[in-house]
Amino acid sequence: MKLIVKILIVFKVILIISLANGQTTITEKDKIKNTNQNNAKSDSLLAPQKLAKNKLAWINKRFKYKVTTDGFLAKGNVNRTLFVGRGSFAYIDSVMDLSVAPVYLYGKQNGNLAEDDYSGTMYLNMFHEKRFFQWSLAIFEHSRLRGIDERHNYGGGIGCQIIKKTENQSLSITTGILYEKVNFSIISDRETWRSTTRLKGRHKVIHKHVKFAHETFVQPSILNSFDLRWRTILSLEAPISHHLSARVAYQHTYESIILPTKVKDDYNITFGLAFSN
Repeated sequence: MKLIVKILIVFKVILIISLANGQTTITEKDKIKNTNQNNAKSDSLLAPQKLAKNKLAWINKRFKYKVTTDGFLAKGNVNRTLFVGRGSFAYIDSVMDLSVAPVYLYGKQNGNLAEDDYSGTMYLNMFHEKRFFQWSLAIFEHSRLRGIDERHNYGGGIGCQIIKKTENQSLSITTGILYEKVNFSIISDRETWRSTTRLKGRHKVIHKHVKFAHETFVQPSILNSFDLRWRTILSLEAPISHHLSARVAYQHTYESIILPTKVKDDYNITFGLAFSN
């Protein structure tokens, strides 16, 4: 009888231990299941945020913009005000670099309106990541300063990356042919063909904190050796924040065929801000 009681007691202990182990296993499985469910819920909640973040990164990589506002004010013997607004809006992928660049100038000299000029340029660079690439452009321009009601340019050519484009620097030279049609406000209108050569660069200097950009083009007429246009733009930009920079810009423009009351050279030094992504 005592033996039977002992056997029953041992069996009861084994049964209790088995039930306890079963409950522990179930509890551990439930914990793992709950953890997986929580992780799945977290992933489902974070998925839209990750998708929006990836989409924003793709947009910032493909679409580039830059807006600058420059100007200066002088008072005294000569009262002079000048405002220059520039924009650049581009779509860039591995094959194509398409950009639109509007410009607006407004200025007064001793109270008289001197500039109320605007222009728009569309650039298309194909295979721009390669050493040699193709380019084309279309330009519309109106200039009160130079007495030009309308000027249209269309053309294209080839380019070469002298220094391959990186985040810190780039340098390229392009050459090609342009058709030009000008409607002057006083003198007779003009049509001509021009050869064009442009040197354009961008460099980070002073411990890579300051951006130095330069662009120079020379456009002699193929039909008239006395007809020459050229322009140089230089700028320095120092960052204020991630998207905002302070800048100073210099521009020199030359045209050999002008109105009788105008001069061939124009110089501007302006100070302002640049906002870009």
